[in-house]
This record gives sequence, C-alpha cells and structure tokens, in this order.
Amino acid sequence: MKSTTIRMDDDLKKQATAKLEALGLSFNTFVVMATVQLVSQDRVPFDLVVPDSSPGISGDRGIA
Repeated sequence: MKSTTIRMDDDLKKQATAKLEALGLSFNTFVVMATVQLVSQDRVPFDLVVPDSSPGISGDRGIA
C-alpha cells in the first residue's frame, strides 16, 4: 500500500477528524472511501458548487 501526504489547514483537519470520529471513521478511512467512490462511480462523491464571492476557506486552487 502506498502512503500519500495531504496538505491542509490544521484547524480544518481537527474539525474533520472530530466529525469523522463521531461517525466511527478515521480521516484515512474517509479519504480511501471517497477515492473508491471516485473510481467506481467516475464522479466526485459529493456535489461541487461554484462558490460565491463571500470569503471562505481558500487553498491552492481557490476552493471555498
């Protein structure tokens, strides 16, 4: 199995980890689940919406 590094804001990861733990999932398990869905369904496993101009979380690609 290959190891992958994901760069993300520390606070965002803490929030996501807390929500996933409440569901009984690890962060790693969630990433694997989302990737399996991407490959098996040939689509991103959640809706993508064009963000409005309000401030939000921005990353290398400007995703909010």
